[in-house]
Amino acid sequence: MALMVEVSALWATLRDWCRINAPATLAALHPPASDAELEAAQLRTGLMWPQSLVASLREHDGAEVWSGDVLLAFTPMGAAEIAEMWFEFTAFPWGGTEDPHAGLAGEVPSHPFSSGWLPVAQMEGAFYLLDLRPGPLHGCVLYWTSDGDGMSEEPLVSSYEELVRVSVLGITDGLKGPEGMIASVVEGRVQWNWPEAFGAVTAEEQAVLDSRYR
Repeated sequence: MALMVEVSALWATLRDWCRINAPATLAALHPPASDAELEAAQLRTGLMWPQSLVASLREHDGAEVWSGDVLLAFTPMGAAEIAEMWFEFTAFPWGGTEDPHAGLAGEVPSHPFSSGWLPVAQMEGAFYLLDLRPGPLHGCVLYWTSDGDGMSEEPLVSSYEELVRVSVLGITDGLKGPEGMIASVVEGRVQWNWPEAFGAVTAEEQAVLDSRYR
């Protein structure tokens, strides 16, 4: 219950901040998912979804791509979309002989997609996955690309709750995310950049950051 309350509070903080600073992003957040939608999506995957994810979907059932890229540059997915993408990825004939259920949470399997992974956010064919396989790192967030060429060797963050927390505090308080990610606001929408990994932010974005966090 505490996790659900904290996630709901984080979304409320983000909405309040966006109402003043990023109205385009606020408008991009979808309405809540219904109990029926959440139940149907979870039944389709056969996985026990973390309470923090369910709480998040009860705040916003995903968001519009681009303006709603609030989860460390990725767009949060809605309940039905999560279930649909999970079904597509698990049904796809990837090939290989490894049991797609095999392995512990946080491990990189040789099989391209594990049925214990739940896609929760996306960006142009890349996804953040909740690793719901058993093990000490159960519930951690991984980076994965649907072409099978990209996979994080270690978790991005420890849980979905942590993904929301790091994202919201990065947007509202200017805290850096993984790999030095920095959030700014451009034309009323939240935008993330990787200045340390992929070069400096633009002059316009730096001016926004300077005005917000100096």
